[in-house]
Amino acid sequence: MADLATAGAAAVKAGRLPVRVAAAPRASQAPQRVRVEVLDRQTTAQAGVAGVVLRLGRADGVATAGRTRVSLDYRSFATAYGADWSSRLRLVSLPGRALTTPGRKECAGTPLPSRNDLVTMSVSAEVSVGATQSLVAATAGASGPAGDYSATPLSPSATWAAGGCHR
Repeated sequence: MADLATAGAAAVKAGRLPVRVAAAPRASQAPQRVRVEVLDRQTTAQAGVAGVVLRLGRADGVATAGRTRVSLDYRSFATAYGADWSSRLRLVSLPGRALTTPGRKECAGTPLPSRNDLVTMSVSAEVSVGATQSLVAATAGASGPAGDYSATPLSPSATWAAGGCHR
């Protein structure tokens, strides 16, 4: 966990964590300090996330939510999954109860408009951060620059054949 000052235009690295935080451009009431925590693998798996979960909170004593830019460096785990997983990474906002009741429909994440930079191996988005802690997950979407991995529709009229020659 790290508390860091976000005043100024440059992104600040959260200690030894693979996270950088900066005030969001044109954001009113942007947090001056943000607390960042990368949750452990067991908690992340219990939440049903194949990726990373971050816990973020305002640490400047202001109760109102403000926007901050969060960037996650995924170089160290870019090849953790197959199917060009890291090229499909995006940031997703999770409700707090996603850690305790991940299977509930209302606990599904809401994708944030994210930028995945394949050269620097980082994914970033603007995140709302308030006095109560926010959860943000880095998870793979169904498609990316290498293709679309979403399920294809099945039609009851579809046919298929297997085996060698047909007579």
